[in-house]
Amino acid sequence: MGPALLYLKSATQMSKEYLAYIEELELVEQTLVAIQRTAITIAKLPVEDRAAAFHEFGRAYAIAMGEDTTPAAKWFETVMMGVRELVAEIDKTDGHYLTVGPRLTPR
Repeated sequence: MGPALLYLKSATQMSKEYLAYIEELELVEQTLVAIQRTAITIAKLPVEDRAAAFHEFGRAYAIAMGEDTTPAAKWFETVMMGVRELVAEIDKTDGHYLTVGPRLTPR
């Protein structure tokens, strides 16, 4: 195998790894945006309606994940924890909140 072929094989492998990494970053970005939107939606509800909303959003996230595995359960718990914490922060700041547009990948 010549040097050019080795370089091409190495570059192709690195390219595949980079694409997988970018896909992971995009998934994280989409999750952060979903957490923000969910929290803002729930925070706008009357306090007495929020428990049902948390339950319904939780069901939607669980269905979206579509897997009954330990990593899926951990992801679900992390997402719901983020939503609850952001709702609490919105409440604490009297409805003033900062939405962050994560830019983990170049556009």
